[in-house]
Amino acid sequence: MKHLLLSTLLTLLSTLYLAAQGEVINVPTGYQAQQIEFSQDGEQIAVSHEYHITMWYAGSLGKYAQIDTEFHRVTAFSYSNTGKEVIYSGTKSPILSKLRRKIPLFKQAARHEIIVRDIKSLEKKISLKGHENTITALDSNMGGAILVSGSKDGAVKVWDYIKGEELASYNDHKKGVLNVVVSKSDSTVASSGKDGWVVLRNLRTGELRAKRKFDVWIRALRFSPDGKLFAFAGDDGEVRVVKDLGDSLTCVTLKGGKHRGWIYDLSFSPDNRYLASCGRDQQFIIWDMETLSFKSSNYVRGGGTIVSIEFGPKGEYLASASFLNDQMQLWNIRNLDVQPPIRYRDKSDKTPPMILITAPVVRGNKILVGNDEVLVKGNVVDEFGVNSVFVNGVKTNLSEENTFSALVKLTMGENPILVKALDVNGNESEKEITLVRREDEELKAVDKQGESYLFLIGVDEYTEFPKLFNAVYDAKAIREVMTSKYQFTAENTLTLYNEQATKENILDSLKSLISRMNWNDELLIYYSGHGIFDNVINEGYWIPIDGKAKKESTYLSNTTLLRMVEQMKAKHVFVVADACFAGAIFRDIQRDNRYEDVITRFRSRWGLTSGMLEPVSDGVVGAHSPFNQTILDFFEKNQYKKVPVSDLVQYVKKNVVERSEQVPRGSALKNVGDEGGEMIFRKRGAAEDRPEQKVEGTEQSTEETEDEK
Repeated sequence: MKHLLLSTLLTLLSTLYLAAQGEVINVPTGYQAQQIEFSQDGEQIAVSHEYHITMWYAGSLGKYAQIDTEFHRVTAFSYSNTGKEVIYSGTKSPILSKLRRKIPLFKQAARHEIIVRDIKSLEKKISLKGHENTITALDSNMGGAILVSGSKDGAVKVWDYIKGEELASYNDHKKGVLNVVVSKSDSTVASSGKDGWVVLRNLRTGELRAKRKFDVWIRALRFSPDGKLFAFAGDDGEVRVVKDLGDSLTCVTLKGGKHRGWIYDLSFSPDNRYLASCGRDQQFIIWDMETLSFKSSNYVRGGGTIVSIEFGPKGEYLASASFLNDQMQLWNIRNLDVQPPIRYRDKSDKTPPMILITAPVVRGNKILVGNDEVLVKGNVVDEFGVNSVFVNGVKTNLSEENTFSALVKLTMGENPILVKALDVNGNESEKEITLVRREDEELKAVDKQGESYLFLIGVDEYTEFPKLFNAVYDAKAIREVMTSKYQFTAENTLTLYNEQATKENILDSLKSLISRMNWNDELLIYYSGHGIFDNVINEGYWIPIDGKAKKESTYLSNTTLLRMVEQMKAKHVFVVADACFAGAIFRDIQRDNRYEDVITRFRSRWGLTSGMLEPVSDGVVGAHSPFNQTILDFFEKNQYKKVPVSDLVQYVKKNVVERSEQVPRGSALKNVGDEGGEMIFRKRGAAEDRPEQKVEGTEQSTEETEDEK
């Protein structure tokens, strides 16, 4: 068993870059996102997670509040029609869920509840009980206090969520309900179930309008804002639209594109002109509703299945959430020219404008430049209108589309650029980036291929700590695969095993790398050995072979390690640590086929550890640790010439969890020179092109669990 604690110093960096639909803002939410929904007025965005709901200001993207729900897993949520309440439901315990399914006594006694909370105070207003199984969908798009719910018990229920009364219940599905949505224009509710039926009812009269059975599950349903279109999609990857919504479900299958596999969500633009769809194939597609055909698509690699997608009510961006990603993504869709509803000046408006800087493109919070001036460009979005924009205190001209540009003079070193925007109601917001003008030596190296260095440390034969079995074995295996199949060479490889791995030798090796490496070089550091964490000073350490028990002065601290990494000229540094409690080294990506060529231009400092703050396995004698074996599997199975660090991180994070109880951690290292780039592993003799898919094992299982919606 290995023990490594490295200081808690990482948060995932929010990046800004160009993609198929325009710029995208990645907003770290802290947890894996499951569903995204805008409030009716467009002022807030809510994101559901496993058992949390986080709420964000749509203008500034600042966090408004977080609800730690009563549930083990949130299965459905919705803003109320007025925007004054957030409504949600979920499962309270996986054990109780199984008992309720299998034992009649539990099933009859159970009444799954819907919680209604006040949006300002977050106080619980009421609990709605009546369903006998997990609630899978909620919608309150109608006027008044009407809420519609669907459940695995097969029932669709209508509630007055203010009075807490159940108004109606319809048992149109013999199996569980997958989704329910309401048309705001004519009070029609649509539901779909695991029995294949799609059913339309008039909520005011209760009359059945239409129903149709399909051979696949229909998971996604959506009415257009004007109520004239009804779209639905399912597990066959087809999107269908009912254009003249009467008392039938005669539909047209959208042409020109198709998802590969299940479709999870649909969303209409507020002007009814576009429909967005997303699914298991990690892409979202924009459909033109005038021609009922494909318009564009975006493949979102690295996050797994896209489970939720939403047009903002104001038409300025499209929000998405992915299964394996703890960020929500806001896509600038100004190129679609979506016409938002007309809004007027309102003294109650407290939402500041949103600033998007489109040039220069900044990854992380800094960008390297070589000129003595730069043109800063961007646009500002506000519900009621933009009054003015200032760049470093100087007012700039605004176009009719609220775009701005300003020429800024630069001095050598760091140049902070502050953009301030003011809306017509007096709200203001700021966005700051830093442009770094460096010396010519680094600028000349930007497009040149540098050297690739490998530094391996493995310690088994401790004298004052328990001996390990596989640390050296693991490090040597990494050396073999990286020097035989990838860009690393024996002459640029440094190794310290057992008695060689003293604190002095490790420090001397790092210092030699600092003086040896140039601006365009790259370095992979791999450490396998013991570690320790000092709770008094909140510091983690690597333990060298000569480390003494309870004498931190004989260890290599994280602070020292990260300072040395910061001093390295190298364009890319990637630190990998295989040990217990390893997640503490870290301080507090949409791609096309050109992604690898773009990100390698920017400096990067990344880390990958075998665990967070828990023990991890050293493996049985003579076998690699689960963490090390997963890394080796990735590099052995990879078929492509260029593979970014983020692909390795995603693969390891998913597959180690399946092999063991440990949870790996990996991302950029903050405040040590990272500028949003990534190291690229280049495989010798591999294919040049890389198709739009991940290396085997990076996508989640295709089998649906009993509780999966």
